Amino acid sequence: MTSVLKLGRIIATTAVFVLFVYLGTWRAHTPRSREATNASQNDSVSSAEIVKPHPKDIRDLALALPDSLLPFCRGLKSLHEIALSFDACPTSGKNHFNKAIANILLQTKTPATVFLSGRWVEEDTAATLLLASDSLIELGNHSYTHPHMMIVSLDRMRRELERTQKIITDLTGQVPFLFRAPYGEFNDTLINVGKELGLVTVQFDVESGDPDTTFTAQRLIKWVTEKARNGSIIIMHINDRGWHTAQALPAIIQFLREKGYKLVKVSDLMKEVSESLPGGVVAHVEASGSENPPKEQ
Repeated sequence: MTSVLKLGRIIATTAVFVLFVYLGTWRAHTPRSREATNASQNDSVSSAEIVKPHPKDIRDLALALPDSLLPFCRGLKSLHEIALSFDACPTSGKNHFNKAIANILLQTKTPATVFLSGRWVEEDTAATLLLASDSLIELGNHSYTHPHMMIVSLDRMRRELERTQKIITDLTGQVPFLFRAPYGEFNDTLINVGKELGLVTVQFDVESGDPDTTFTAQRLIKWVTEKARNGSIIIMHINDRGWHTAQALPAIIQFLREKGYKLVKVSDLMKEVSESLPGGVVAHVEASGSENPPKEQ
């Protein structure tokens, strides 16, 4: 009888323990699941909310830039304009999206250019639609798998760009005309492949350093604000490769504006450069075929 009672106590104690663990786990996970569901619902953007693509004239001006200005690395030295650009690279596992960066850009009404890898778009369509839903943000092509383009075949180069063009266009209705090479690695072959596909290769003149895990937010702010100048294109990341970008971005935006810089999209810098050429870039190229950059470039 005593053994039976002891066994009953053990069973009862075990059942209470299991129930306690289950309730603790449920409480820990249920709020997060609900928040995730609500966030997903709140972040949804319908195709009807996607902004219209760039005016055709800006696209034509960009595609007509002389070869000597490619890759396009900066705007005019004579104008107080700076472009903030962000890469969305595919990362191992889930291609995370730092929505805080997008929120900062939209809340501060800061124009920006975001280069999307095709695989990143496929894995986070909601984030892509959010970025495409505001005219402050323009979308560019950042290849599909983010390979080292200098060691892949010509056919692979073309497929990386074509696939991403189709993915972005099918999802958003926008056709990118800007391309940034993965890792900042490019050559004439890659630039020409891009041109064949209606893409202008864009690089940068200020590398923020945000993929560096040793860069604190303060160091990031100091580095970017010291290096930025008239016409600069600053590169940062809008996914997990930007470690402290969201923390540093508000101060960077505020500093640049207080210094009198106008924050614009990369295509705006291109427009200013094209208009600085004699007769405008289209007329200039058609008339002379000249590849001389503008005097202020």
